[in-house]
Amino acid sequence: MSFGAFVGVNHHGQSILLGCALVTKEDSASLKWVFENWIEAMGFVHPTAILIDQRESIKNALRDVMSNTVHR
Repeated sequence: MSFGAFVGVNHHGQSILLGCALVTKEDSASLKWVFENWIEAMGFVHPTAILIDQRESIKNALRDVMSNTVHR
């Protein structure tokens, strides 16, 4: 089981926890569900940029859910 944390930076330059998820399957469909529900919980406000590892399943899910977000 993998743990994913959504961490942001506030206007004071401090790290803040925006959300987290436990994922049993790291396939594109499961990650797409996580990202869609996280975006909904954030009031449908997409991040400007997101840092990810180079796993293909994450890239595919983010491409579908956050197409206007810069992925690094």
